[in-house]
Formats: sequence, structure tokens, C-alpha cells
Amino acid sequence: MRWPFGKQRREDADFAEEIRTHLQLEADQLTREGLSGAEADSAARRAFGNVTTTQERFHDSASFVRIERFGQDLRRALRALVKNRAFASIAIVTLALGIGATSTMFTIVNAVLLRPLPFPDARRLISVSESEKGQDMGVATSQDFVEWRRSTPSFAAIALIGGGGAVLTGVKEPLQLSGSAVSADFLPVLGVLPAIGRNFRSDENVPGASRVVILSHTLWQTAFAGDSGVLGHVITLDGTPFTVIGVMPTAFAYPRGDAYWTALQLDAPVAGSTTTYYFDVIGRLREGSTIDRARAELAAAVHRVEAGRPEWQGRHDAVAMSLHERMYGSTRPALLMLLGAVGFLLLIACANVAHLMLARTATRQHELAVRMALGARRGDLVRQLFAETVPLAALGGFLGLLIPFWSVGLFVRMDPESVARMKDIHVDGTVLAVTLLISLFTAALFGLAPAIAGARTDLLTALKNDATRSTASARSRRFRGALVVAEIATALLLVTGAGLLTRSFTNALSVDLGFRPDGLLGAQIQLSSQRYPDAAARQMFFERLADHVRGLPGVQTVAISDGLPLHRSGPSRSFGGRDQPTIPVIVSVGSREYPRAIGLELVAGRLFDQSDRSGGAPSVILSMAAARAFFPNGKAVGQRIDHPLTDGGGPSIVIGVVKDVPQRGVDVTPIPQAYLAFEQQRGGWLSTLVVRASTDAALLEPAIRRAVAEVDPLQPVSSFSTMDDDLAKSVASRRQNSLVVDVFAALSVIFAAIGLYGVMTYEVQQREKELGLRIALGAASGGVVVLVARRGMFLATIGIMAGIALSFALSRTLTGMLYGVSTHDPVTFASAPLALACVALIACSVPAWRATRVDPVTLLRVD
Repeated sequence: MRWPFGKQRREDADFAEEIRTHLQLEADQLTREGLSGAEADSAARRAFGNVTTTQERFHDSASFVRIERFGQDLRRALRALVKNRAFASIAIVTLALGIGATSTMFTIVNAVLLRPLPFPDARRLISVSESEKGQDMGVATSQDFVEWRRSTPSFAAIALIGGGGAVLTGVKEPLQLSGSAVSADFLPVLGVLPAIGRNFRSDENVPGASRVVILSHTLWQTAFAGDSGVLGHVITLDGTPFTVIGVMPTAFAYPRGDAYWTALQLDAPVAGSTTTYYFDVIGRLREGSTIDRARAELAAAVHRVEAGRPEWQGRHDAVAMSLHERMYGSTRPALLMLLGAVGFLLLIACANVAHLMLARTATRQHELAVRMALGARRGDLVRQLFAETVPLAALGGFLGLLIPFWSVGLFVRMDPESVARMKDIHVDGTVLAVTLLISLFTAALFGLAPAIAGARTDLLTALKNDATRSTASARSRRFRGALVVAEIATALLLVTGAGLLTRSFTNALSVDLGFRPDGLLGAQIQLSSQRYPDAAARQMFFERLADHVRGLPGVQTVAISDGLPLHRSGPSRSFGGRDQPTIPVIVSVGSREYPRAIGLELVAGRLFDQSDRSGGAPSVILSMAAARAFFPNGKAVGQRIDHPLTDGGGPSIVIGVVKDVPQRGVDVTPIPQAYLAFEQQRGGWLSTLVVRASTDAALLEPAIRRAVAEVDPLQPVSSFSTMDDDLAKSVASRRQNSLVVDVFAALSVIFAAIGLYGVMTYEVQQREKELGLRIALGAASGGVVVLVARRGMFLATIGIMAGIALSFALSRTLTGMLYGVSTHDPVTFASAPLALACVALIACSVPAWRATRVDPVTLLRVD
């Protein structure tokens, strides 16, 4: 018997039931003919088994047929796409751009925000810090740490981390290294052990204990050639001998890309000391404990410490957050903003391809009607039309997946310091899976609506039309219009956001710096406290170095300082006295040449000169912010101000006022600043050689290294920085955000314009006979253009109005990323809709102009 492979499951079940009934009757007949009951039952069961097996085979065959039919639909779709290469190319490129941009941003977000830290059970790692007057300081005092370690049972362990660096000597050439001094629980908190050797012991954190160090794997390989005999070897850091007790695993460099870790030794007694030290503090929660419980315990401990420090009463509190949040939380708003922007771009791309599919489906109404007349069901048409979207989504997803492989590297090169985990950003299995899901999502998003619309073809109406013309229902026309409105509204949202970010970036670039950055070079040199124990020794080193550098070609001015603009982290001294308010200021200590070397812009008074020497009248230069704070009711020059750094510790005379200089970034409001001459101070930590050159400052780096080696062969240069590079880094995040969103906005405008152009072109095709009749009756070209363009501009106007509303609602999410511009900036909110309206007008005018070129005789000819 041949099985009817076209039957449905229900028909198959009825047929099998009839066979079962027939076999039962045969079994009864066999029993009557003399077979025993058991033999008859066995024969019946074999018969039933044969029927069941046959039925299962039938079901499998039916499933295979359905799969085979879908495969046939795919083959037809591929042939159709090959025949319509222009349509396929536009759709694939559009999807590739949308999917590729989304995959790129997800790759970055996954690496920075979603991927857990590379430590065992990283969710239990907590960063602990203090807050002062509600502001998180990011660090904590040693006094608080001692109390936290003693009275916070929620933590399995808690560790202290002190940043720093040192010069490694005794190798081929001195190396300036970044390192940390840590408590013994540092590695247990992170759940990491040395690859070779051992961890610190608690008795090695006691002052006076032997000095021990653990090396990073990189330092072990580069400086000691990976020799396992380094254990027990004594190395010299800043002139102090340290015994190597371990080497860390390959990728470990926490917290700041460190090359070594030493046992932290604090002066005892820590709890009763009047000196305040600040450190990073991390802890590991016990299994089953919660961060909320830990916060309560930390806050109670802080209050107990405050009881012994009356000046802290009511000012301090404890802050606890995940270590992941501490490390990468600052990047979250910008990355989520970019991910949201690229999500909108993907939606516009899908809407654009849906436009193309709808227009293509509309031109195939006659073909689809013929298929239905020959017996095809609407479900078959939906399956066939949807199958045509699968190759588009697959090819678009494949090409889109290639984009992150090169664009992520471009993203890194644009701003290597804005995202903390740049080295770990790569396309992995998660990104591949998400890209696949995005491709499936886009296929469903842009494929279902055209497929369903095509299957709703009216048979009689479509058969009356020839194969080259189509009819558009009011529902289809409204749907296409809604897609255009959504595209334009979303594009305007992205354009407005891009405008706000671009204005913020340009505002940051136009900040009055208060100094001249061109030709300015800083050489950071961290002198060993062992070999240069006091200010006089440090000053002598830098003065000898300055004498060597002054003779170099192209050098105009050389100065010594404790740092450069944009390299100062926060308040360091409290100034004031009997007649002035006491306020925190940033203190800049440098040689007398320093203000001229960096090109400070003088507002009143004078800069330092030869009269500002040791033993002379103490002098100070104030920034405008400091002058306003200390002397709000009068001029500052000639006034006296108390501060603790003069030779005698008395007041200084304000000799000049200069413009405010950014200390932490060009987009960070400067706080009051005071400039002191190093020659007149009792202390100060010189660390930077400042050079102003008439040529490219970076070209002087090799000569300065040689000059340092001539002064002290054991002293390396920590780093060089030109002020132009520092300024570029200061605005790098804003430049990156602005550029990326600008690209997304430009693509969205292009997609929206193409979508509007496609809709108008399709409507012109639908109205060709009407337009030909109007032209034949004498309608002017201008009137035809207005008639055609009016529909498109109506849709564009609705989209622009919706986009303005969306922009007003969502622009508040950019508050923390804007500088010098409000979230409802009238210039941006006026220019963005106007620009998009011009683009929409162009997109409408081209089909409208083409409508005037039709030949009415050809169109009105009776077929």
C-alpha cells in the first residue's frame, strides 16, 4: 500500500484507527478459526506494532516533506535574490551595518560591564571606601581599616592596598615600575595564589619585619628571564633590598597593571596615630552574607572611629559596592548610551528593509494571485515570502559579524583610556551567540509583516492587473507610512543626541586653559626616597638636570615642578588665616621659572622673579578662583595670606593673579589654586622636569633620557607627556562618544531618507496613470511636484514632531555627559529638526521630479 504523503496528521490518525479496527476484526476471526487466545493476541499486537511503526514512519516522512518544502522555498528565494541583485545588495548592506554596529557595541559592553572579573566567585568581592559629606572618596583611612577588620563579621577577609612605584636597580638598566604595598590578606581576598613561591604572612606586615616582594609574571620574564631560582633572590627597589618570595600567574596585574607587590608596613600604633594615610580597601563576603549587612557593619565601625576623632564627627560614612562596579562603573552610562543608540539604529535598518520587502511584495501581487489560483494556501505563501528573508538576514548577519573584528580595534585606538578593560575586548562565543539572535530577531522583525501582507492578496483584484502593476490597499499604505514616521522620529532622536554631545565636545575644546600648551613637555621622574631623602637632595638633582637640558637645541625654558596641569588630583592644603576664610586649594610648587615655562596668563600683579628667593619675603600667586574665594570684596595683589609651607610658616604676600588652569580635565571646573616658589618652601616633592620647546617637544625625549643618565645612571625617567597629548586624552571620551553617535546618527538619517524615498517612489509608480492624465490635461510641473511631495512631507512632519517629543523625554539621560550645554538646548532642538526636514524634502523631491518626466501618451495607451 502506498502512503498518501500529502495527508495531515489528523487524517493520518483516522486512517491508522481504521486499520487498527480492521486488524482487531481479523484477530477475532483467527480466534474463531481455532487459534488460542494468547496466539491471537500476539498476532494482534504484532499487527498493532506494525501499524504504529508505519504511522511513526509516516509522521517522520511528513516532517521531512515539510523541511524539504522549506528548503525548496529557500532555493527559490536565493534564485529570486540573484535575479534582483540591486534589491538584495541594498537590503544586505543595510542589515550588515545595523547588525555590525550592534555587535560591536555589545562586544565592548560584554567585555567591560557583563563579563565577571577574572577571580574565583568574583560576585563576593567588595570595594570599601569612605564618604565625606556624602561624596565617595574612593579610599579609606588606615584607622577605619583596622576597625573594619576587627568588627565586620560579614567579610571572610579584608585587605589594604597602597599604590606606589619604585625604581628597580641591579638589572641591565634601571626600570621604573608600578607596584603596590598590600596587607597579607590581599591575595586570599581575590582568591589567587602565586604561581610559584608563597603568599605574604601576617607578621611581614609588622613594622621592622623583613622586606619581601612578589613579582608579576611579566617582570619575572623580562627582568629575570623566567628563572625559578629567583625565589630567595634579593632585588633592590628604590635602594631598599627586598627578598623575592613568589611570582604571580601570567595575567595577574591587579590593581593598576602592577609589576610587583610588597608587604605593607604601617607605623604602629595605627589606631592611635595622628597621621592619616589613605588606601584602597577590598573585601570578600562570607558565603551567605549580603552587601547590605556589610554596609551596616561598616557604618557602625566608622562611627566608632569618629568617637576618637572629634573633628570627623558627622562628616564620614562608609561606602560599599561590588569591586566590578568600582572598577568599571564610571564607564557604564556612556556605554549604555551608545548601546541604546545602536539599538535604535538597528530598528531603523529593520524598518528600511521592511520597506523594501513590502514594495517588492506589492509588485508580485499578480504572481502570488496566480499561485493561489493554482491551489496554494495562504500559509504556503507566508512560508515562501518569509523564507526570502532568511538569506538576507543570514548574509547580513555574517557580514555584520565581520565589522566588530576591525571596529573594536578602531574603538580602542580612538580612546585607549576611556574603557578600563580594553585589552580584554574581543569577539567571543557570547558575541557570536548574540549576533545570531540579532540576525534571527531582524529576520522576524522585517520579514513577517511583508510576508503576511503579501499573503493577504485579493485574488480577483490581483488577477485583473498585469504582472508589472500592483495595487496597494489602504491598510498597506498606512503601514508603510507608519514605518516612515517611526524611522524619521528615531533618526531625529539620534541626531539630537549627537548634536548635544558634539556641542559638549566643542565646548570642551574651546575652554580657556589659562596657559599655553604648545611645545610643552613634562618628564616625570620619581626619585628614590632612600637615595634622595630630603628636599635639598631632590632639588640638587633637578637643578643639575635642568642645567644639562637648557643646552639642548630647541629648548626655550626649563623649570622644575611637582606636576603639570591636568595631572593634579584634588585639594592638598588648607589656606587662610585670621582675615581670610580657610578653604582647600590645590598647591603647585615649582621653581621660579615654572609659571613662565607653562605660559600662565597673568591677570594682575607679576610672576615670580629673582627677588622671590630663600630668605626673601614669602610670595604666592593665586588663581582667579582662589583670589575670589579669599578676597571677595577687593583686589588680591598685595594682600597677605597664611599658609603652612613658607620658611617661617607665616603669611605670604600675593604678588599676582593668573587665570584658572584645569587640574583634572578641561571639562572639570577648576578649584582654587596657589603657586609657590620652591626656593622659598620648607618642603615639597619635586617630580617633573618642565620643558618648553620651539620645535616638536616629543623629539627631545631621547636627549632628556641621556641627560638624566649623565646626572644619575641609576635613575630612569618614569614617563614623558606632551601637553597636547594630555589635552587630547582629557577630551578623548567626549570625542569618542560624539564621533560614534555622529556616525550612528548619520546612518540613521541615510536609512530614513532611503525609506522615505522608497515609499514615495512606490507611490509614484502606483499613481502613474493619474499623474499622466493630469499632465495630459495641462497640469504644470510644479503642481505635480507639490502634489507628490506633499504626502512625503506630511509623513516627515509627523515623524519630526514625534522625534522632538522623544528627544525631550530621553535627552535627560545625557545629563552627566554634557558640558556647557543643557539637555534641552534650543540651538540643537531647532537645528536638528530643520536639518532632517531638509533631508526629507530632498528624498521627496527626487521621486516628485521624476513624476513630471513621465510620458502621458505611453501611460494612457490602452493595453
